Amino acid sequence: MLKNNTSRMARKTSISGGLCLAAILFVMGCGSLERFTGSSNTPEAPANPGPANTDSNPADPASKTASLGNCANDYYPIASGTDYKVTGTAPGSYTLTQKLNDPNSFSETRVFDSGVNVTTNWICDPEGLRNAQYGSNISVENANFNMETIESTGLTIPRELSVGKAWDASYKVRVKGTAGNMPIGSDGNVVVRNKVVSLNDKVNAGGKEYEAAKVDTEITINLTMGGQKVPGMTIKGTNWFAKGVGLVKQEVRSPYGVQGVELTGAN
Repeated sequence: MLKNNTSRMARKTSISGGLCLAAILFVMGCGSLERFTGSSNTPEAPANPGPANTDSNPADPASKTASLGNCANDYYPIASGTDYKVTGTAPGSYTLTQKLNDPNSFSETRVFDSGVNVTTNWICDPEGLRNAQYGSNISVENANFNMETIESTGLTIPRELSVGKAWDASYKVRVKGTAGNMPIGSDGNVVVRNKVVSLNDKVNAGGKEYEAAKVDTEITINLTMGGQKVPGMTIKGTNWFAKGVGLVKQEVRSPYGVQGVELTGAN
């Protein structure tokens, strides 16, 4: 019995450590997890990705907005190429490219300087944008597991922002993998809560100063394994979105220290 209890606790500890990394990945927009673990998150892209820009008159802003449909968002505009650097305990860089699939969805790919590619899919509706997957492949403390999204609701970035505005996104997730030689299987929920602190925060990124919306984020993860709760956790971060530019800076505060991402330029 003692051996079984010890094994169960070891599996829970392994999952908890991996969950912290998964939370860092998610709050940073899939920015830097592979630098902690050597793993990557590569959800399958839509079967018919479509053109990056379906605008018949690129010079006309109204035409461009219409072509983007529900995916038009001043605080997270779709761009052909944007460069970011990762700061903190695991520095590096990546290039973000986004592709409109249709007026209700787009995909984005991050190509890291290490050669790892990370692709995620987004859903667009009249209220705003939602990152469709909370998913990641984790390797930590002799454990390997995959977290996949079963369903998602809510918003990642609303169409309109105002000081004090709060919103959330919820994800029903499933974890499968191994801890040592023991199989891991659990289900649970991830809740991402956001609140606008300021619309005109002055922030420096990549040697430039931006006036940006400052959004505080809190991610809470709760899982059950074998009918018992795995120790949950909460990760906090801050995102800065400049109107017409998009994400210019992020900070995540976790047991791994402060990790950040900042814009360095657009292609």
